[in-house]
Amino acid sequence: MAELNQFEEKMDLFLRGEMSPSEADEFRQELDSDPLLKSEFELNDAIVNGIKQYRKAEIKARLASLPISPIPVIPGNI
Repeated sequence: MAELNQFEEKMDLFLRGEMSPSEADEFRQELDSDPLLKSEFELNDAIVNGIKQYRKAEIKARLASLPISPIPVIPGNI
């Protein structure tokens, strides 16, 4: 259980880009050497990317639904 929590912490750091280059390389090697961890990582990565895409689409939809009114032009202020 402790190993899984440690892996999840490493995975989060990796996905957020908060690992040093050497830590990231070591993490990639760990993934390459353990198919189960790699599978867990790929699943987590797919979930995170799906959530990001959903949020992006949701924000775009909200922005598109906002009413846009023209900006009044006051003579002499241009």
